[in-house]
Amino acid sequence: MGYAYNPATLISAQTKLYEQLTPIETHIKERLKEAPVFHFDETGLRRGRL
Repeated sequence: MGYAYNPATLISAQTKLYEQLTPIETHIKERLKEAPVFHFDETGLRRGRL
């Protein structure tokens, strides 16, 4: 059987998580701007050559 979910509960959880993670995302983006090299997987990209 299972239970029906309330879409408002999912929207509420998504909104709360978005609000909590926004400062972290901003911090990561700012730190990446300062880095001379970005490392993604096995590839490094130099800033200014993007």
